[in-house]
Amino acid sequence: MKTQTIKQKMKKVRYFPSWMKKGHDENQSNAANIQFESSYTKYKSKFAYNKQEEISPEEQRRRINQNLRDLNYLSYENKIYYLSEYDEIRNAAQEILDWLNNIKEDGQIPVGFDMEWPFSYQTGPYKTALIQFSFSLDVCYLFQVWKLDTLPKSLVELIHHEKLLLHGICIKNDIRKLGRDFPNVGSVDKLVANCCDLGLYANKVLGINERWSMNKLVVEFLETGINKDKAVRASQWDKMLSEEQKIYAAIDVYASQLIFRKIKEKEEKRKTEAQINHLLTELEIDFKKEHQEEKDNEIINELRAEYENLKRLLESN
Repeated sequence: MKTQTIKQKMKKVRYFPSWMKKGHDENQSNAANIQFESSYTKYKSKFAYNKQEEISPEEQRRRINQNLRDLNYLSYENKIYYLSEYDEIRNAAQEILDWLNNIKEDGQIPVGFDMEWPFSYQTGPYKTALIQFSFSLDVCYLFQVWKLDTLPKSLVELIHHEKLLLHGICIKNDIRKLGRDFPNVGSVDKLVANCCDLGLYANKVLGINERWSMNKLVVEFLETGINKDKAVRASQWDKMLSEEQKIYAAIDVYASQLIFRKIKEKEEKRKTEAQINHLLTELEIDFKKEHQEEKDNEIINELRAEYENLKRLLESN
């Protein structure tokens, strides 16, 4: 059975409902494209709401997640802590530090990590605006640091904490940018050396040399899609976040956690298979060795018998 390539898997993921696909066919007429745009607008507005209508953040999130599920995208319906004030971020980071310092077990805790910042095609990337953490599948922290001159000490300690294994796609570049934007982060060399790039990790475990994006990783390991709508991805991360931005940011680190676990499972499975194969090889070698020893013993016994016969003949003569 042939192994599917990444591109083949990407093609199988249905990013749009079937009635929307024709809008992406370059051979379709302008009328079809107009029909697609009209249908897509209607579809998007299915869960939209009038801004004058009072809708709770929970209801907004429910509608956004429903929209994502209908598009066959990864959704996130768990807890999001969105903090933008210095004291809020400092206190939240300290609470997490206290939790970490009370953990007695050895080993590192995998943590999804990502950052967002505004971007201009004229001036390039701006200062880091948002730092995302996923310590478990149930909780995501969004620290909006845009207006801070320096990061709180507790947040810096958290990022450097030896019990954390920060992971993400192209995470090493993010860490370096964070160090440039906030010098009080200190030396990032150790951080860069200790964090886990999911793309490199996937290549190591799968034994390939693929150039990964978050989208490709989600398709490969989660068999679904992820929303990378430019309208959200390149939005104003330095302003108060909308519910759509919060979910987008949370999904990135949530997906990182899911992907890390999937890669880890594959790694453990391959290690187990390698150990079993090694054990079988050793058993085979031992069996052959014992079998050879049995043969050697048979030859020795035959030689001894012949020797005894010759000895008796000599004695009789």
